[in-house]
Amino acid sequence: MLTQILLKGLKPNQKGWVTNYSLTNLLTQEGHVFPQSPLYYNSGEVIKLTRRDVEPVENVAARSEQAVCPYKGLLHFDCTEERCQVFHGRTKLTDKLIEKLRPGNTEKSRAGNFLAVLGASGSGKSSVVRAGLLYQLKLGRKLSGSNSWQFKIFVQEQNL
Repeated sequence: MLTQILLKGLKPNQKGWVTNYSLTNLLTQEGHVFPQSPLYYNSGEVIKLTRRDVEPVENVAARSEQAVCPYKGLLHFDCTEERCQVFHGRTKLTDKLIEKLRPGNTEKSRAGNFLAVLGASGSGKSSVVRAGLLYQLKLGRKLSGSNSWQFKIFVQEQNL
């Protein structure tokens, strides 16, 4: 019962901050349901975890339209400048893949010209290949001459 009252108090109808006063007032109003009187220290300080938006909705909407969310649901990061700019955290893996393609690499000589990227479903294989490896190869900075290579992406059609 106490938890339900506290949750009710943490979701106020008014705008602004939930304070110790608003919670203790609610506990006092609902206090008849408790077998004991709750003890509390009430300084009237703001409880900063539960702020309600006081900004007009129009301002929030305008700000969110300007913000760039890098995640597009379950879609992979593609090899476009815009998408690659927000692709982070796979630099070491991208560099390893580039190294495997480097001429003179003994592993590459044994394996031929084929590079397989394997992993669990949803682990980011397509994103690291497209926004990591292909993007870096198209730039040609990490593997000399790769910016003049032709790239073809083959995908299996999904019949959903």
